[in-house]
Amino acid sequence: LSQARENARRAVCMNNLKQLGIIITLYTLDYNEYLPPCRQANISGAPFWNDILIAAGYFKPLSLATGKQAQGDRNILLCPFWPPKKWTEGYSSRLYGFNRAQFSYGTFTKISKIKNPSDTWILCDSIDVGSSAKYQINEAGLSAGNNKVHLRHNGTANFLFVDGCVRSLTENDLKVRGIVNYYIGK
Repeated sequence: LSQARENARRAVCMNNLKQLGIIITLYTLDYNEYLPPCRQANISGAPFWNDILIAAGYFKPLSLATGKQAQGDRNILLCPFWPPKKWTEGYSSRLYGFNRAQFSYGTFTKISKIKNPSDTWILCDSIDVGSSAKYQINEAGLSAGNNKVHLRHNGTANFLFVDGCVRSLTENDLKVRGIVNYYIGK
């Protein structure tokens, strides 16, 4: 029963990533095929990928009356089964990890320039092992550091690829792809 529950959680998380893939595709269509960067610039206060998508209007403003949105729910920005589980205004770094190794700070990459879009990932399940709460974190993919790919779904991590495909990858899949900075467990 717990295995079935975890498979359902993984599917919900994968659906969030699929929806984000659609939003990122819309962004590339609106911005001359450019993907948003991990962060707009390497300076304090510069917007991260999610802030760029929000500012560009892909998520409606929060309603002050209900705290909910009619469309473009920001909760899809993070895995609903790992803290903080829900979008919190002011904590925009607690969400899926953007591939900082491939799409660095201040780097706007044209989607047509990516040689292998079906093997190049954009977003993944992530974790900040440097925080006591081990929250999700908005960047991952570097070969070292506290921001890691997180195998949280029965030994797998969910990934969104440039071509829009979402896949769950095992530890072995990560090693084959050269992803060495990952975390297994809670």
